[in-house]
Amino acid sequence: MLGLVCPNRQWALWTADECSALIDLMPAALCIIGFPQSPVLRAKIEQEASLWEQLGKPKIILRPYADGIITFNALDWSFECYILLQKYRAVGMDCELVCGNEFQIEGGGEDWQRQIDWLRAFATDFRMRSPNTVLHLPALSPIGNYRQGWQAYSDAGLAYRFDTMNMHAYSEAQLQDAAVLQGMFPALPIICTEVNQMAPSFYVPKLESLGVDESYWFILSGTEDQRPYWLMGSGYYADFKATGQGNTSPETLPATGGLPGASHDETVGGNMLKDKFPGEFAAWIAAGGDEEEAFRFYLMGMGKIAATQDFLEAMADNLASHAKELAIGISRLPFE
Repeated sequence: MLGLVCPNRQWALWTADECSALIDLMPAALCIIGFPQSPVLRAKIEQEASLWEQLGKPKIILRPYADGIITFNALDWSFECYILLQKYRAVGMDCELVCGNEFQIEGGGEDWQRQIDWLRAFATDFRMRSPNTVLHLPALSPIGNYRQGWQAYSDAGLAYRFDTMNMHAYSEAQLQDAAVLQGMFPALPIICTEVNQMAPSFYVPKLESLGVDESYWFILSGTEDQRPYWLMGSGYYADFKATGQGNTSPETLPATGGLPGASHDETVGGNMLKDKFPGEFAAWIAAGGDEEEAFRFYLMGMGKIAATQDFLEAMADNLASHAKELAIGISRLPFE
């Protein structure tokens, strides 16, 4: 199931372009970021209900959001989440719920016991309010000692208080975390609630082979600081649409398993590739890369795009060595 994280709008409704893109993409599931204190909450819910009906009423995960959730009183946040959930249900949208996101970078650090105590309190209180709601154990950001955090969660028995385990993945290596989580939480289904920087036609089958049948691209569009990950305007848009609507096949995909290819003309000076891969391009420049064709070799080395034989023959001798060195440097940078 190929899902999509919706725009994180707190102060305004979805734009007309965002609405049109959502209908065009027809995702099989939605993750809605909800703001309990939004001044436009009622209108936003009505807008999202209309879009949801136009999509054929797909599955919804509701992710209430505020800055520093882990610092709140867990019972107060349980109440806020319950009230928000009821407002969506009032317009017919029956949602699953994830109570937070990446706690170790949103106020909790790597104090795993503090997070465990908070999650226990939240789950216990919320179960009394809404015992039949599917409750997700929030994903940790795949940085630092996040696997240590998962192990602490597992050892504390949080699997008995939640129905689903969430993970995030922003690289092929992080997709393999699904197997790690299945070992730690064998009783829970694993869902990848944030994934980007890879073609959907590549990561969907990879995750499915690891037993993860549900994944959500982060994000359709949203705040400016998240622009590198917007699906709208990116080179992954068409691939998402084709993958979600079943318009890909082994005969039509590149040999790299669905990675987007590019011709020599498209990559002269990196002009089109830097638009298709803005996050990777920013990392490339930060590591000392330039705007020449070597950026393509970096993308190839990281498994982002396929190569054309004529381009490789023409450019490999004088650029491959330089790009390899930069790729090694970039791979050591934190990339969220």
